[in-house]
Amino acid sequence: MNGLVIGRVGHLVYYVRDGQQCVRTLAPKQKKPQSPAQLLQQAKFTAMQQWLTPLKDYFRAFPVKGLSKAAFSSSIRQACTAEGGKVGIDASKMVLTQGPLCAMEGGAFTLEGRTLHLSWNDNTQLIMSDATDRLVWLLYNPDTMTYLSDLGAQRMPHRFERHCSIELPATAKGSYHLYATFCNIHGSAISDSVYLGEVEL
Repeated sequence: MNGLVIGRVGHLVYYVRDGQQCVRTLAPKQKKPQSPAQLLQQAKFTAMQQWLTPLKDYFRAFPVKGLSKAAFSSSIRQACTAEGGKVGIDASKMVLTQGPLCAMEGGAFTLEGRTLHLSWNDNTQLIMSDATDRLVWLLYNPDTMTYLSDLGAQRMPHRFERHCSIELPATAKGSYHLYATFCNIHGSAISDSVYLGEVEL
């Protein structure tokens, strides 16, 4: 078109008006300020991601896939707290695993020195509950981002045993949160996790 330019080059837009070459600059995009609700949701997302990231190997060790994403989705709705504009995580409301097996009932623990005694009720008479289901316990310290678990161990307690003793290493120090899950012997199904409390080491 007689050497005239039409189109965009960088932040300039070339066009023709009445046979004359014209140019204008693109107006900068105006970023709409985020609302307080959006900022709060972002803060919750970050807090939950930071809390769960150290457990990625724990989730991967389960034969059931997608546990990490499911834990994030469920827990961000019910375990995130926001008081005075500060976002936190309520460990007692975290949902680490979800599944069709019967969850632990009557779970309790005592600590004697470095030995943790864990007990629970025998609910093997219920549907989706088998005597051979294996206990998966988790002790997690979000402050040090460290955890202990029997997942993958050669010897894991069975549901019918109703108790087990856990020898804790001397290197484990601080405040740990204790969770329990049952997994069937085939590794094809798990239960919802149960929060049992805080263990001070």
